[in-house]
Amino acid sequence: MAISYVRFSSLLIIVGIFLFGCGGGGDDGGGGGTEPSIDTPSSAVTSIEFQPGDPKYTGFDLQFEEGDYWLYDWEDYSGHRNIITGVWESTTKVGTVRLTLGSSKTLLGIPFFQVSVVNTGEANYDFSWSYIASYNNKIYGVSGDYVYLIFDAYNGTWKGGTFFTYPDNDNILGPADTFEINSANFESSGMYSVSSSSSMAGYTLFTIDYFSPYIGPVEFEESIRSDSSRDTETLELIESSF
Repeated sequence: MAISYVRFSSLLIIVGIFLFGCGGGGDDGGGGGTEPSIDTPSSAVTSIEFQPGDPKYTGFDLQFEEGDYWLYDWEDYSGHRNIITGVWESTTKVGTVRLTLGSSKTLLGIPFFQVSVVNTGEANYDFSWSYIASYNNKIYGVSGDYVYLIFDAYNGTWKGGTFFTYPDNDNILGPADTFEINSANFESSGMYSVSSSSSMAGYTLFTIDYFSPYIGPVEFEESIRSDSSRDTETLELIESSF
């Protein structure tokens, strides 16, 4: 993807700041957390149990199937202030990103579906999750050798990561399970948001995911901002099998 955690940490290293504890693992799908090691990330999931009763937010028991997909408009904006002229200069790239569910495998007792990514135009998006699952009004993802809870509509909280970026890093975004799903500004449209931000050395990394009942992830924004520059990547749903 155009803006990533790696890109943000590298930017801070350039200005002499060491950003420690990167989140996530490889992209091979691994064992999905079935045999957690001594170095299991604190935000990884090692068991999945059904919780009875009504969820806090309804409409997220999505029943994933092979062939399900989401198609997004993709845009990457890069702008900076010219240090000589003081004029703001910018470029914008556009394209589409299609996420499609493939074959499934069982991890922690539930089916996870492999995710394929097709970019068109100038899109250069790299999805962080090798497999995803929907169960009990929650969305899970596999990154490297571990399972993470991406979106928890049952309890109304977020921990583990965001759908469009990477697993949660406790050192940067705070302890897992501390971010609540925000519905206050989206009740009229039925959308819910999950956001986070971190700042260092004059730069701020900001991410926000939007979810819609019976559809799932519908919009995303991630940006790296400072007083003299801004890089923003956005995804906006234009078609879905749901």
